[in-house]
Amino acid sequence: MTVKEVFELRKQGRVEEAYQTIVPMYKVHHGHYTTICMFWCGADMAKLHLDRKEPQQAARIMASLQRLYPSLDDKDRSAHQALLNLAIELAKTEIDDFSFSQFMDWWGTDNLTDDDWKAGESNSHPLPARGQKIATLLFHEARRSDSDETKKKVLTFIETALQHLPRNRNLQRAKALLLAQTDDKQHAIEIYRRLARYGKEAYIFSELAELSDDKIEQIALTVKAVQLQRSEAFRQKDRLRLALLLADKRPQYARYELDQVIAQRQRAGQHNNRQINTLLRQLQNTTPATHTEQQEFYTKALKCLKW
Repeated sequence: MTVKEVFELRKQGRVEEAYQTIVPMYKVHHGHYTTICMFWCGADMAKLHLDRKEPQQAARIMASLQRLYPSLDDKDRSAHQALLNLAIELAKTEIDDFSFSQFMDWWGTDNLTDDDWKAGESNSHPLPARGQKIATLLFHEARRSDSDETKKKVLTFIETALQHLPRNRNLQRAKALLLAQTDDKQHAIEIYRRLARYGKEAYIFSELAELSDDKIEQIALTVKAVQLQRSEAFRQKDRLRLALLLADKRPQYARYELDQVIAQRQRAGQHNNRQINTLLRQLQNTTPATHTEQQEFYTKALKCLKW
């Protein structure tokens, strides 16, 4: 079979057949058209593996395509862009076999253009810019990584992204979280406070409470997170933190929060964990505050947020 015939198989959508045919041909001949055919058939096969939920196989082909790329004639940079699109999809699977950070080092973040920082649209719905997608995927990978070098490298890219998208709250939050993980907690707190001042996302207040060293501020921030969270199922973490913060000096309010946590877990068919049971024993003789009393406490606590 000729390379032209393999391209015809690919055109017909016979991805596996085209790939299986070109592989032995490429092994014995790395000619101009054979190399082009090998690249595009390999890219097709990697996409097929991703569609089949087989990311490990896709990652192996991706590594092969990166090795092949330097010998590929790619004057219009279409193959370069195809590799980035493939890597973005592969990064979403969060497998250990593929490092998006290492890929972007290889691909070259300086190859992103102004168009990569422009938001798109699909069916009248806004879509994030490609640069923002890359920053988000790098951020999630960095948070999972134990490497400070990776975190700092990704932080640098997020700062570049913020030069293009300075008002993007998700990127600002990503920067703050990575700063906190790289021992610059005070800078992270400053960013979070700016976000909290002009936002109503429960997780912003919750995450800032985790960073704060001021117990009074922690209580106020956690109260705000509880109030802003619309779903009781998602309030458990903040209610439990609030109960722990209040247990020693305001036990009646702590017991109220703990009872809410236990009630929600019962509704969800969940058992109490060790932390909940320990706190329950500590507060077993405490009468919980009423709903009205708890709301009054919330109001007083929030007055501590003066920024």
